[in-house]
Amino acid sequence: MKFFDMTIKVKLSATLLLMAALLIGVGVMGFVGTRTANAELETMFNGRLLPSSWTDDIVSLERKAIESIEVATIKQDAESSAAAAVVIRDAKIGRAHV
Repeated sequence: MKFFDMTIKVKLSATLLLMAALLIGVGVMGFVGTRTANAELETMFNGRLLPSSWTDDIVSLERKAIESIEVATIKQDAESSAAAAVVIRDAKIGRAHV
């Protein structure tokens, strides 16, 4: 049966089926591509951004410790020294957990 000898109903049905198949194919390709991109972004997040966050946490703890030592040095009283000792102890504990 030649294409030109078909009725319009058959031609439209064939075209509609072809378009539906192409649409499903594009959808599946998009879904697979999205899953692949998501897996790669998760790997990048876990491999690069989390360690950067940990480094920032360590730097923040060290900064707090240095500031408390400076305050204790300036004030030179027992209360400031005790506060600095607590901050330094917490910084050491925090570094162990990071």
